[in-house]
Amino acid sequence: MEILDTAEHLFETQGFDNTSTNDILNEIGIARGTLYYHFKSKGDLFSAVCHDFNSVFQLDPDIDYQHDDFTTRMVVFFEKYADYIQALPYEKIATAFLHDYGNKTFLDPGRSSYHVLSVMIEGFQKSGKIEGGSPMKIVKDLFICARGVVYDWLLHEGDYSLRIRMREIMERITPSYILH
Repeated sequence: MEILDTAEHLFETQGFDNTSTNDILNEIGIARGTLYYHFKSKGDLFSAVCHDFNSVFQLDPDIDYQHDDFTTRMVVFFEKYADYIQALPYEKIATAFLHDYGNKTFLDPGRSSYHVLSVMIEGFQKSGKIEGGSPMKIVKDLFICARGVVYDWLLHEGDYSLRIRMREIMERITPSYILH
C-alpha cells in the first residue's frame, strides 16, 4: 500500500516527530480524507508500519513438546524477536519504543507472535513441563521482559548485541516456569 510505504520512508528518514500527515499527503498526492479513511491518526499509521513484525513468526509443526527444553525454545523464539528488532532501522524501533503515541500495538493479544508463543507454551503445559498460569499470561510476562531488554538496548543506543542480551535474560527468566 502506497500510504504505508511512504509513511515508513518518511518516518525512517525524518523521524516520527518531524513527519506530519501533510508531509505524507504531499508525498503521495492524496486527499486528507483518503488517509483518514484508512487510518484514524498518525499514531495508527505508525502502528500499521510496525505491524509487519508479526509476519516473522510462524508455527513450527515439528516442535515436540515431550522432548524439547522449554528454556531453549523460549530463547530461540526471543532471539528471533531480537534479530528482527535489530535489523530494523534504528529510528523506526526507537520511535516505537521510546515515544508514547498511544501505540498499543505491543499489547494486542491478536498478534501472530503472541499466538505462536501461546501455542508453544500450551504444548509445554500439556506435557506437564511448565506452570505459571494461562499460556497468554506467560506470553505477556515474557514479552514484558523482552520489551524491557529492547528498551534498555535503545537507551544504550544499540551499543551491544540485542540478541546476546535477550538470550541472557530469557535464560534467567524462563526456568522460573519449569516444574521441578
